[in-house]
Amino acid sequence: MIRVVMNEIGRADGRVQIKITFVDESGNGIARIRAQDSSGEVLDQQNLDCRRTYSTRTLDVPLDRSPLLAQSAECGASAGEPGPDGYTYNTPLELRVLIPVDPDENPCSIPSELMEEGGTPCSNGREVANGIADEIRDLCAEWARIREDMLDHESQETAYTAAAAVALAAAFVCALVAAMLPWPVDLIVGLVAATLFVAALVLATLMAYHRQEAEHARGELADTEARIEDARNRYRSVVGDAIRACCGRVPSGMELDPPVC
Repeated sequence: MIRVVMNEIGRADGRVQIKITFVDESGNGIARIRAQDSSGEVLDQQNLDCRRTYSTRTLDVPLDRSPLLAQSAECGASAGEPGPDGYTYNTPLELRVLIPVDPDENPCSIPSELMEEGGTPCSNGREVANGIADEIRDLCAEWARIREDMLDHESQETAYTAAAAVALAAAFVCALVAAMLPWPVDLIVGLVAATLFVAALVLATLMAYHRQEAEHARGELADTEARIEDARNRYRSVVGDAIRACCGRVPSGMELDPPVC
């Protein structure tokens, strides 16, 4: 997937100055982009050799040429079937929904060297993204702990299952042998059979306990995986918001991709 972010830099005399940023969220990279207005005039068109982001120069567009069309395609065989002209994604961009702001209040009027300082929209956007990244890392640590518990219970279940089967088989054999022996030897062998049968019951109880705990851990693991995926989706969304707040730039100290477990 390629996300498209549009920033308004300014507007005057029926024209709007914008910057369009393309952000690859798939990891494949961007193969090509094209931006054009409603008349079909091409505003920017590039082959990008699988870069992860691309920002256009500031584009000066008449308001009556809305909506714009941002087209893009990923690199790689998994990028999906390209559409007309080789573009997989076609994203309409409506200029009129942007609220005009006073140039002095426009965050894009801040000098680039000050844009990422604390308290700016750009800095705040980066902090939100990094906060979600920390949340994902904590969830990954929780996932690893739960998975370790699950594997331990599965291993214990397997071991107790095998031990219970051996004890039960031995008890059965001892009972058969006891039936063929004279007294008092049959009594002794019968006691051994009874002891092995009780041991098999205890081992089966332990097996059932670890099976239940392993099943519980599998449920927790699935729930944690869902929470991780939700956090990763939120991260991708706020990365787009942070880039918009940074006027089309990827802020320093923020990764394009969410952490992986």
